[in-house]
Amino acid sequence: FETEFLEELFFGVYGIRDIRFSNTIVPCGEEIPALAFRFMDEYDRKREGFSYNLSNLSVHIAIAIFRQTGISGQIAAQNPQDFVSKAITHFAEHYEESFSLDALSKVVNMSKYNFARKFKDMTGKTPYAYFQDIRMMRALELLSNPDNRVIDVAVQCGFKNHSHFTQLFRRHTGLSPTEYRARIL
Repeated sequence: FETEFLEELFFGVYGIRDIRFSNTIVPCGEEIPALAFRFMDEYDRKREGFSYNLSNLSVHIAIAIFRQTGISGQIAAQNPQDFVSKAITHFAEHYEESFSLDALSKVVNMSKYNFARKFKDMTGKTPYAYFQDIRMMRALELLSNPDNRVIDVAVQCGFKNHSHFTQLFRRHTGLSPTEYRARIL
């Protein structure tokens, strides 16, 4: 197998890009030799559609190898909080930027669908909702300073327009930014 093929397949199966393969000996059981014999037979006979069959058998063999090596157990043994912590740190450092699930999935080194699902399972919120919460927490901090205008707070927190900021702020707090400021000051 070519490394790129295995890495791309591994990413598709496990949602993780940064994987290193080593040349360790692993007992292969009965499944892998049976698949290898089917592969060789298909290659020797070259019947119609053989290239598709070879491609599918390659994937089947690689996944069987992943399973046999116990790599999924190694992944599960990694601390699941690591990717959540990385994401939250990224949110806190980049709250003024636009949200991008693609960029975030690269930061945590996972597929965006796998990341979004696992993030929600662990936090109870989607990554976007959590990102908005961090923005709102920052906005609350900034609004407690009477020298900051509401529009400036909106821009500092990454909102492109005042009305969108006000709408989200009201949804999160039940108050407009101006009402909130009047209550805390």
